[in-house]
Amino acid sequence: KAEMSSNRQREEFKSEEFVKFYRERSIRHEYTIPYSPEQNGIADLMNRTTQEHIVSMLQHLGLSHGFWAEALLTVVHIINMSPSRPLGLQILQEQWIGSKPNYDKLRIFGCEVYALIPKDDCRKLELRSRKCVFLVIDQMPRSDTDSRTPSTDKSSKVGT
Repeated sequence: KAEMSSNRQREEFKSEEFVKFYRERSIRHEYTIPYSPEQNGIADLMNRTTQEHIVSMLQHLGLSHGFWAEALLTVVHIINMSPSRPLGLQILQEQWIGSKPNYDKLRIFGCEVYALIPKDDCRKLELRSRKCVFLVIDQMPRSDTDSRTPSTDKSSKVGT
């Protein structure tokens, strides 16, 4: 049973319903000091770390902030496939779904990739691939018989 909760001083945490919820369950409720990340715990530390990774990745590639969602997906995917100190260096993905992650599909965010153009869409002497920038790790489960190519896959989202 929770005995204490610590939240930011936002309106949603000050509502009558919220205060009543804690009072009914005899949970002591405290507010943190604004702009003091050391009081905001692990979640805020992870949020800040994730944000710093995103900014760094976008700046390194010279991409606009409009690609923040693709960078976020990559950062979170890598975190979920990495050993976690609070879990005794176990991997989060193993804990959630019970299987080891497959590292074969990992690629460098922003690296040069070539998307295959289906034969039906090309003439004899035309290029069979298109140069792209890799932005999103394809996380969709697939069967071995799935014939999708990168040209129809989210991993080839941006052409150059």
